[in-house]
Amino acid sequence: MFSLFVFYLCSLAVTCGSSGKSYWRSAKTEGIHIALNNEFFEEMGLISLRDRWVEIHYG
Repeated sequence: MFSLFVFYLCSLAVTCGSSGKSYWRSAKTEGIHIALNNEFFEEMGLISLRDRWVEIHYG
């Protein structure tokens, strides 16, 4: 079961990497959403623009 999941992720990575789409169009693909999720950006220390906007307007 685990190896099937790894194969699935690898095929997504190859599909995203070899796509001829521009970065704006490839941003909507499933592979990008799995690889670059919100936790990834939080671990990098980046703030959420949505959370900051809500804090400014409602907080």
